[in-house]
Amino acid sequence: MKRIYGCQGQNNSRQRRVPVISVFVLLCLGCVVSVTMAQPDRPLLRQEIRERVNTIMIARLDEYLDLSVEQADQFFPRFRRYRGRLDEFERRRGEVLRELRHEEESEGTDEDKIEGMLDRLEKVDGDILQLHRDFRNEVRPILTPKQRARLVIFSYQFPERVRQLVQDIRGRQDQRRFQRPPPP
Repeated sequence: MKRIYGCQGQNNSRQRRVPVISVFVLLCLGCVVSVTMAQPDRPLLRQEIRERVNTIMIARLDEYLDLSVEQADQFFPRFRRYRGRLDEFERRRGEVLRELRHEEESEGTDEDKIEGMLDRLEKVDGDILQLHRDFRNEVRPILTPKQRARLVIFSYQFPERVRQLVQDIRGRQDQRRFQRPPPP
């Protein structure tokens, strides 16, 4: 967040800023997720929400890794490239899984077609694994070992927190639906 606010002051001011920023980020994420759930079939809205979540993720990551300005200037272009490629691989994985599910559920399943889909899925999974390795090697000279460890932890925790937030919002929306009085 140093780059965003231009603050390079004492550690104490950073400690006071972190809870406020965290609350703000969670509120923004909650708004984004609730809008997504309200209108799930609008692709442009989904893209906008994805971009906002990525912006929030980058702000949280900058805060969590405690990057210097120089580190941030080197790290974030690589991170954005990595995320773009990861999104593409995950999109391809989703397409293969949808095709596989459709083929598996159809009555006249073609085993050769299923084998081909399983091979494609395995290839995409291998590509994702290689992408993770390449990214970790690319940022090794930029980040300290502790920062790299925090990056790995963050990469597991952030998506889980987003999923939990979505579930919480869905639960609250379901509760409100059931608590409404019937129309007169």
